[in-house]
Amino acid sequence: MSQYRLGKLYIRRLKRTDSANDWRTGINLHHTRAVIEIGRRGKAYVMVRHGFPLVMAIANSRRELETRMWFGRGGSFKQYAGTWKLSPEERAQRAIKALP
Repeated sequence: MSQYRLGKLYIRRLKRTDSANDWRTGINLHHTRAVIEIGRRGKAYVMVRHGFPLVMAIANSRRELETRMWFGRGGSFKQYAGTWKLSPEERAQRAIKALP
């Protein structure tokens, strides 16, 4: 994986192995999975950061996820997704931890 993408926000389809860190997203994730398995809904999307395994948000569509995020000055998701990257110092610390 490119070090320049580390920490950048992106939206993808829900995977079976996705997990969440906070209780609200965890409950929403569990409920959405149950509804999909029953057959009431066909798909769901999640927002994650490159290099991190945990889900930040979950919704029924990409558009819903993009509009749910609040970026202060009213910019679009694409404008601000790149600014959520890790700083060079944080990237260096993660690279040092990854060494054997």
